[in-house]
Amino acid sequence: FGLPLLEGVTGANGSLQESLNALQRVDLIREARRWPEPEYRFKHALIQEAAYRTLLSADREGLHRKALGWLETRYAENRDEVLGLLAHHALAGNAEDEAVLYLTRAGDRARLEWALDVAIGHYRALLPLLERRGADQEIALVLLKLAIALHTSLRFAEANETYQRAFNYWKPPEPGT
Repeated sequence: FGLPLLEGVTGANGSLQESLNALQRVDLIREARRWPEPEYRFKHALIQEAAYRTLLSADREGLHRKALGWLETRYAENRDEVLGLLAHHALAGNAEDEAVLYLTRAGDRARLEWALDVAIGHYRALLPLLERRGADQEIALVLLKLAIALHTSLRFAEANETYQRAFNYWKPPEPGT
């Protein structure tokens, strides 16, 4: 996590360094880099998970929404640079409209960049949101993209099942439209 994001989410501009130093002294976090902006990482994923689970669900959602807003503002000129992060925070922050937008864009970008497992993850996270909305045509399209990513990554059986699911959702256009 980067210091600017942490400051943006907590609103504690400039006053976090002492707390971060204390966490480093007890070996819970480590400095990942100093330049161009300070960035930290947890010593172990279990420490991160424990810290995350101590927050109330509503507090976690609120922090994710704040992170989403901060990222949208910070990267207003080039959101493509952080689509995965935007998708993650929108989904975890229960910002459904934004999650649909960013998961779609992140999945498409990852697929076009041949990051197929990443694309598959984004598309799979997107499907339940679209199903809740009853958006059959959008579900069919995402399933087709998912099937292409699965097929390209040589997961043929999964791809075939996904193509079949896509065709179950697909509705042909009305004649004359």
